[in-house]
Amino acid sequence: MVNTMNNSNPTTLKELTLDEIEAVSGAGLVTNLLGTVGSLVGLKDPLVKIGTGVNETLNGTIDSLGLGVLKGVVDTLV
Repeated sequence: MVNTMNNSNPTTLKELTLDEIEAVSGAGLVTNLLGTVGSLVGLKDPLVKIGTGVNETLNGTIDSLGLGVLKGVVDTLV
C-alpha cells in the first residue's frame, strides 16, 4: 500500500493569544465570545483560560472557518 498523504506540511494547532484574536476580529467580538464561554462553563472571570481540549478545538475551528464565517457564527450565537 502506498502512502499518498502529504506529510511535508503537518497541521498543528496554535494557541492564539487574546491580542492575536482581537487583531483579526475586533475587541468587542472577542469580549462577547469570552463572556459567553465564561458564562457557559460557570467561570467568574471570563478571561480565565478554558481547558486545553476546548481551547484547541476552538482554535482549530477559528483556523478552518475563516473570519467572515466565524463572525457570522459568533454574532448568531451571541
